[in-house]
Amino acid sequence: MKYKNVPNDKNLYIQVFPVDIYQNDVHSINNHEIHRRINEGNNLSGYIKDYREEAVSKALQDNHRDAYYEFATYGGYKPDFITDMFVGRRQVILEPHVYFGNDYVRKLKKFCNEYTNFSLIFIMPDKTYKSLDENLINEIKQFSTIWVIDKFLNNKEQMKHSENAISRKIRKLIDKNKSYEMYERF
Repeated sequence: MKYKNVPNDKNLYIQVFPVDIYQNDVHSINNHEIHRRINEGNNLSGYIKDYREEAVSKALQDNHRDAYYEFATYGGYKPDFITDMFVGRRQVILEPHVYFGNDYVRKLKKFCNEYTNFSLIFIMPDKTYKSLDENLINEIKQFSTIWVIDKFLNNKEQMKHSENAISRKIRKLIDKNKSYEMYERF
């Protein structure tokens, strides 16, 4: 199944199919090996860039969740994983990230203010979180959620640990949303 015309309307949700790791046709991550870019400096292919992103992709797969990977750009921001999960009525974006500068945070804050139908979740290593300025952390928390993952390293040896930690957080998010859906029915 193909889905090319992603609406840019700020009030529409993105219809999500299985993770689009190839950026041309939508393929199920259950049927295809996750491909990492060999040359990490080459940002043209759209393949999974590193082991952190691969861990997120595999955690989504473990929980039978679908997502688009770096599918569209919104005001200069290209979300890593636009998922089929929701927090309340807001569609979840998972953004594994290590480096946080003021410009980057401002860009994402602007995105969240303009596209209020998305809920942004940063996934970051514990070392990154501990190294961030308290004011920057507070600013990030104003417009997003932060998942801190112990030993969220960019290496193959730690990938399974990261995948399991992220998978547990995804399950909690799914359970929390089920409670919200039950509440909304009444």
